[in-house]
Amino acid sequence: MATLRMRHLSRWYGEVVGVSDINAEIGPGVTGLLGLNGAGKSTLLNLLAGHLGPSRGEATLDGEPITGNWAVYTRLGFCPDLEKGFSDLSGRGFLVHHMRVGGFSWRAARARADALLLSHGLADAAHRRAAGYSKGMKQRLKLAFADIHKPDVVLLDEPLNGLDPPGRAAMVRQIHEWAELGRTVLVSSHILQEVESLTRRVVLIHRGRLLAEGDVSEIREQMDEIPRVVRVGTHDRLAVRQALAGMPSVVSLQDEPRDGTLLVETLRLPEFLDAFHLRVVRERWSITRLESPDERLEAVFHDLLERQGGTRSAGQ
Repeated sequence: MATLRMRHLSRWYGEVVGVSDINAEIGPGVTGLLGLNGAGKSTLLNLLAGHLGPSRGEATLDGEPITGNWAVYTRLGFCPDLEKGFSDLSGRGFLVHHMRVGGFSWRAARARADALLLSHGLADAAHRRAAGYSKGMKQRLKLAFADIHKPDVVLLDEPLNGLDPPGRAAMVRQIHEWAELGRTVLVSSHILQEVESLTRRVVLIHRGRLLAEGDVSEIREQMDEIPRVVRVGTHDRLAVRQALAGMPSVVSLQDEPRDGTLLVETLRLPEFLDAFHLRVVRERWSITRLESPDERLEAVFHDLLERQGGTRSAGQ
């Protein structure tokens, strides 16, 4: 089990802020690192991988500083978004080269490379030029590269970017398998639906600063001043509408003409749901739909952006 901690972690490029004053903790399982393009995700991952040193603050793995610490580096696996570095090497040669640089013997490097290529579905392409691989194959090779040391922590920078549906499904399976092994997996993405398919635990950053971290529902619970939307579908529309309009926990009520549902806004979601369920049981209403679209990651992220002066269309 491994835990990453960031304390006032900051990195500047001259007058340009990469990330600023990040305080967060990431434990075993899958955590999504979410932000728009340019939010600082890649900078943060490179700091956590030890490829960059912080301008201020510190990143640690189980209490040990990451920067310049070779003992920690072998516990970290990194899959960058960039596709440079394959050169004219074969897939096998690419892995062997990096393992030799990392201190593996020739025999150990070749054996480990063959095992990784097999487990990541690249055995048949082991001797082909890696630069000529398809997008999906390059992503799998980078995953194999990240898995060289069987690391406790895996850092993935936009791993689903550009993959077709089968490649995406395979990538998601691999990420979940690592999590089931007890590894700490941090996956960056600017596409909310991708992160939501992987985990409910997220770190949200915007313009280099931390917006929120934790489970999506926990983050939403902390946003008390923002009304929560509940969508209600029913065969007893008139009676349900009249009852909803009279509930003290309801802030507003609207008809949704596209699907005939009712959109309820409330600042006290648990209180509203308890009262509504009691009325449903007592009145024996037929309820066909009851959901809160505001509980989705996309809604939470955009509400947080609006707090920071962003726009609702920014994450699309």
